[in-house]
Amino acid sequence: MRIRLTLRRDPAETKDLAVTVDGLATVADIATQLWAADPDRKGSPAPENLSLRIDEAFVGGGLRGSVLTRTDNLLESGLRPGSVVSLTEVSELFNAPGANRGPAAATLRILSGPDVGQEFSLPSGTSYIGRDRDVDIRLSDPLTSKRHARITVGESVEIVDTNSANGLLMDGRPVTRATLNSSDTVTLGETTVTVVPLGRNQAAAPTSPLVDFNRSPRVVPRFDAPKRVPPAGPKRPDHQPFPYIMLMAPLLMGGIMFAVTRNILSVVFMMMMPLFVVGHYVDHKMQTRRQQKEQLRIFRESMAAFRQEMNELQQVERAVRLQEAPSVSDTVDSIPNRGPLLGTPRPEHTG
Repeated sequence: MRIRLTLRRDPAETKDLAVTVDGLATVADIATQLWAADPDRKGSPAPENLSLRIDEAFVGGGLRGSVLTRTDNLLESGLRPGSVVSLTEVSELFNAPGANRGPAAATLRILSGPDVGQEFSLPSGTSYIGRDRDVDIRLSDPLTSKRHARITVGESVEIVDTNSANGLLMDGRPVTRATLNSSDTVTLGETTVTVVPLGRNQAAAPTSPLVDFNRSPRVVPRFDAPKRVPPAGPKRPDHQPFPYIMLMAPLLMGGIMFAVTRNILSVVFMMMMPLFVVGHYVDHKMQTRRQQKEQLRIFRESMAAFRQEMNELQQVERAVRLQEAPSVSDTVDSIPNRGPLLGTPRPEHTG
């Protein structure tokens, strides 16, 4: 992960830095490496309680003077790209939960439960809520875990379940991560809370390294277009030429037999043979034509059924394609309602 910062080194000159770190590196790790990389401090050991202080921030309402928690990683610390930071030592007072963690960026209100009516200020960055002594917001509800959830205040407010026993409920449904607005309520055990952002700049572009999302990615199976083969057309009939040779051969043979036998009956008998040949030719032509008409009828019926099948498949494919790539208007309509076009629910999210 790469983040650009400006390091203020009084009395030395300010340096613009491009810090490349693992997203799980803690604030203490980053501060220690910045101390070791400073040529003016070369050779001197880093203090044990070294941390980062945000001197100037151009997002998050211009917060300044916030000292980041040493044990928070980069994703949870609330550090923004472009911030002006300086190295500082954390006092024991700062280590006390909820003590002087910077100006309030949001307010957490308890609406029901053993601690009903209480309000807690949330600074920019990450705060933990639960029953443990070292959490930022300590509850007396016995159904909450020691570290029940993590609340991150940035360009948006996000709550994440930290493997608690009873989980989080939002609108009666279990969630593991959700982005909150001032009208949302979340239940932890028997305690219901709401978080109201203070002076959040709605026009600010997202600059936090934390990627916000409220559900798993949308998964839609791709349409597998079946292959269809159109029916074959009728077979072209074979060309049958007129049998001239078979017609002339009996006549020639009858003339030869009459010349030898001088019997007129042989001539009559041979003249009947061409009649049989012509009759056979005409009958073959008529039978071929009937077969061709029958094949053409079957082909037209097959084509009509194939066309109807293709129209039905076209409707199915169109419906599936619209599910794969919904229109802009349908997508925009699903945003305020958090409709199914925005994502696919996880198996544990029923309903």
